[in-house]
Parts: sequence; structure tokens; C-alpha cells
Amino acid sequence: MSADFSSKHTKVCIVDDDEETGFFLSNLITKMGFEAEYFTESIKCLQTIEQQPFDLIITDYYMPKMNGLDLIKDLKEKNINIPVVLITERGNKELIKEALKEGVVDFLEKPILIEDVHRSVNRGLEKVSLNRKFNELRQTYRNLIDSCQLFMVDLSENEMKQNLLTILI
Repeated sequence: MSADFSSKHTKVCIVDDDEETGFFLSNLITKMGFEAEYFTESIKCLQTIEQQPFDLIITDYYMPKMNGLDLIKDLKEKNINIPVVLITERGNKELIKEALKEGVVDFLEKPILIEDVHRSVNRGLEKVSLNRKFNELRQTYRNLIDSCQLFMVDLSENEMKQNLLTILI
């Protein structure tokens, strides 16, 4: 399944201290039709993300000062919810387990293959799309609950929710 994104407005953040990898990913993301911004340091990336939105982050794990997993944890602490694809070395199962617990949506193993980047970007953007749809549905549900409160003043909140679910079904 491919993510439903307008490529002109989709921004992918790339973080890797290896410039060759960073430029490769940046060029590939641009060729895929998305906007790419490349950082050599997690700290600079984090500062920028606090100022401007990104739809997806692709970050290397092994970097000086702040590794990719610490970047993910800092994002979570700041309540910044952006899907992350983590670049790892082959066979690092403990890192993969920990990264999954932190919410990483996919992994790219070095050496990075073009088809793997396509898969990971689509997977990450699909998660963004699903999250947006979920939030829209949640807001619609809340609006319906608020509207129903006007007509069901004597009912408890649980009874209103049950009645609303019956109406929706």
C-alpha cells in the first residue's frame, strides 16, 4: 500500500554523520518527489524539528554526541510525533528490539539499497497518513458527542456514547 501524500508538501529529515550516505539519501528522497533536508548532527536536527514540521525522519544510529535512538527519545519527551526510520548495521538485534519499543517504523541496514529506501519511506508515510485519518475520526467522534449532549441532556456520558455508536452503525 502506498502512502497518499502530496510530494510537494512532504518533508523528510535525514540525519547521518556520514556525508556520502546523507547525500545519497537526500538525492534519492528528492528523486522520489519529496522535499529532503539533511543534517550531519542529531542535535541540529532536533533544534530544526522544534521550529518546522517534518513528515518523516531517517536517522543513522551511530553518530557522535547524540545517537539516533537518543534523538527518538528526545522527540518523544518533547511530544513530537514523527515516524522514524533507523539506519543500523546488520545483525544488531538488541538495538532493533530497543528501537521497536521506542516506536521506530522501519529499519535500513547498511549497505543501503534503493528499493529498501522506497519501502521504508512508503511505510513511514503510510503511518503518518493513518495517524492523520485516526485523528480526524477521533475529532469527528468528539464533535458528535458534543452535538449529542445538546439533545441527550438527561443521559449519562456512557449512555450517550452507546446511543451514538448505535446511530453510527
